[in-house]
Amino acid sequence: MRIFFLVFVILSLHISYARALICGPLPPAKISLRNASNYSNPSTHASRIGLRSSRSENVSYEERFKAMNRQDKVSWEAVVEEIAMLPRNLSPNSYLVSLNKIMADLVRTNSFRSAILLLNQMKSEGPQPDVFTYSTIINACAKRGDIQRVMNFLNEMIESGAVPNVITYNSALDGCSKAKDCVNAEKLISDMESRGIKPNVITWNRIIDTFGKANRLDVAIEKFQAMKKSGEVPNIKTYTCLMSAAAVVGNIEKTISIYDEMIQNGIQPDTVIYGSIINAYAVSGKYEEAEETFSQMCSSGISPNSVTYGAIIKACCIAGNLPRAQEWLKRLQNDGLVVNIKIWSTIIHAAYQLGDAVLVKQLYEQALESGTVNPYKKKGSTTVLDLHNFNVGMAIAAVYKEVSALKKRQVDHLIIVTGRGQKGGDPKLKITILSLLNKIGGIKHSFTDDMKG
Repeated sequence: MRIFFLVFVILSLHISYARALICGPLPPAKISLRNASNYSNPSTHASRIGLRSSRSENVSYEERFKAMNRQDKVSWEAVVEEIAMLPRNLSPNSYLVSLNKIMADLVRTNSFRSAILLLNQMKSEGPQPDVFTYSTIINACAKRGDIQRVMNFLNEMIESGAVPNVITYNSALDGCSKAKDCVNAEKLISDMESRGIKPNVITWNRIIDTFGKANRLDVAIEKFQAMKKSGEVPNIKTYTCLMSAAAVVGNIEKTISIYDEMIQNGIQPDTVIYGSIINAYAVSGKYEEAEETFSQMCSSGISPNSVTYGAIIKACCIAGNLPRAQEWLKRLQNDGLVVNIKIWSTIIHAAYQLGDAVLVKQLYEQALESGTVNPYKKKGSTTVLDLHNFNVGMAIAAVYKEVSALKKRQVDHLIIVTGRGQKGGDPKLKITILSLLNKIGGIKHSFTDDMKG
């Protein structure tokens, strides 16, 4: 009988999670972690459903959870077991603190499903989630760039009576930054003001970063001025966000102006700051100025990374100086740094735009050999060509190589992913690839934006 009940419980939890993926916050799960009448004994009910561990209660919480996290994800069943292992006779407040600690560990280990189930179980059975509980789950959604869930959980938190604090809003704003969502960022700022919550330096940095990433440099600068007017002192992260915003739109004068102000305020530049200056020159195709800044960085004792090298290579590519870009690529490799997919995409696309088919093929072969570019993914038992992170130049190189390989293997069907998560994929890339395949002829093909199944 106990086995049938446990099977029912697990099936209920999976159904709840599936609903959460579509509808947002899950409804309360139907499993009780403890009886309401047994509030002082949180292990009682979990023991009854057969999830109680036989391990000694003298083993520390940290040791048990570390052992439980040897896998990438922590299952809900393991969470139930861990709660059953909590000390007996905890006060309501101590029990809440313990569950919040488990919640934080679930988020830290990317066990998002179990974290949501724990939240819903707390809402259903108690103790009720507090500001720490909600702030933790909001932070998890923000890290995933899921701004819709961020706002849903924040609204739910407020409706429940839990009062958000500056940490809660900072987490929510991190989600706005990742999603480039200026509308919700403004809502959060307004809500903070209405509640009398004073933004701190982290708050301002994330506000500035949100507008900067959305290419709204003018608003980012307005927020920067408002930050200083409020009495909050900008730090190196503030200047990094603002300089990055100016660099992305190629506003060299503003980038240098911000840099000068930073130096005047006694903040020394780091690799990211120099990278922003180099990127500003890169966007404008001023590779000589970008190289000069690179030399200044190295002379100051700061070692370049793949990002700064990538900015230099981009500058050369935009300027149409592909031989110089190849020199920098070789230098990057000689320094023992990783050539990431963004750098490969930049230089391969530049070769494609210049019409150098031989160089496109050579560079793409190098990219595959490096291991940082791998378009081959599994969809069930079938291997597909996943181009959803590729620009046109690199996507065409990948298709040419795969068509050649298919013909050698006497296979005539090619499945291509052009835009994972987007309905119908990336239309522009799909049209380009479709035109290419029709031109080549002899290859059956299909497109998908779904890697499931």
